[in-house]
Amino acid sequence: TTRFFLPGKRDATFADLVVGDKVTVMGRRDGNTFTARQVQIAPRRPVMYNVAGTVQAYTAGVSITVKPQKGDALTFTITSTTRIHYPKGVTRIKVGDKVSVQGEQAWGQTEIVAKQIVVVKAGPLTNGR
Repeated sequence: TTRFFLPGKRDATFADLVVGDKVTVMGRRDGNTFTARQVQIAPRRPVMYNVAGTVQAYTAGVSITVKPQKGDALTFTITSTTRIHYPKGVTRIKVGDKVSVQGEQAWGQTEIVAKQIVVVKAGPLTNGR
């Protein structure tokens, strides 16, 4: 019987393995056969986003959709810990504003959580991911 270990999950199984996972395997070799006794799955890292673009949709406290100059629009979830920075004289976000959003997508999740939103003055923006 092979035992699986995944940080944060009790009773992990073979089904918890995903292509791309990094693992450490301990077991026994018998000729050309290796039998795994334990498989330790390395912690999965979140995907980080840094997107600059134009606000296509915004619902305060809920979400913001940003369209970079190149590529598809991305929607970020806004949480109580999302920091929003405004330039002097600006007090809210509106469709058409130029913003830079830093976010994080937990491994295996579809939701991207905004960590920080910076409203910037109109002008050329750079985009990174």
